[in-house]
Amino acid sequence: MPRGDEHSAEMRWVSPNYFEALRIPLRSGRLFSERDRDGAPLAVVVNQAFARQYFPGEDPLHHRLLIGFCRDTAQCPPAFEVVGVVGDVHELSLDATAAPQMYVPQSQLPMSYTSLLVRTGMPAASAAAAVRDAVRALDPSIAVWDVRAMDDIIDESAGGRRLVVGLLSAFAALALALAAVGVAGVMAYAVSERTREIAIRMALGARPRDVSADVLRRALRLAAAGVFLGSVLALIATRVMRSLLFEVSPTDPLVLGSAAALLLAVAAAAAYWPARRAAGVEPLTALRSE
Repeated sequence: MPRGDEHSAEMRWVSPNYFEALRIPLRSGRLFSERDRDGAPLAVVVNQAFARQYFPGEDPLHHRLLIGFCRDTAQCPPAFEVVGVVGDVHELSLDATAAPQMYVPQSQLPMSYTSLLVRTGMPAASAAAAVRDAVRALDPSIAVWDVRAMDDIIDESAGGRRLVVGLLSAFAALALALAAVGVAGVMAYAVSERTREIAIRMALGARPRDVSADVLRRALRLAAAGVFLGSVLALIATRVMRSLLFEVSPTDPLVLGSAAALLLAVAAAAAYWPARRAAGVEPLTALRSE
């Protein structure tokens, strides 16, 4: 390989069941199988980041890669054929860009050390003890150390982000409760100020449900104006939220629409009792009190 033509990528030595254990999806081609053993044609699986960077606009399958650095092509190890493309894995952190990666069969390029991945429904402590017992039964000289659950690793990586999102959610819930109390208070005051008007309307034949609907419409118009202004401010603040999200767009229409619908529902619920109160006004009693 001529100097200057070398490319770099992270390399993983794996067994055929590695991708299934970690739920890494196959995008094209095939995964490793028992036929990818010592003496068989060398195979390599790459991730999507590798395909995008080194095979832009083309299919990487069946291309051959020389893995390793050598000055003379004749001194290079045999070429590895790309047999599959798998999804990207965010190993460093959830918001870190996935790096180009290559996976080669452990049986074709054995390593002196390895990591064991186990997918199980057992509790982490019980699974760790079972793994140690199984490895000890195979070879008592092998040391098993740093046994950790994948959920713990993810929690450690996303702990700071979850704390910030949790605090924001708590403040949002508090703001929503205050907004509901505010809407109820404003509508109750508006009903009390319009008691004479409502009494006259009902004395002239207005039905209680029409009066109640009018109060609700006024509340929803105010809430709709607030939702519109809040949506505009939310779109402006997306740059701050983007760093706290993973595989979720801060401008997702479904999320924004659901939030708007929730706010309108809370406003309608907060205005319900003032509306019921308006519908229960007795015309004669209200007019005499005036």
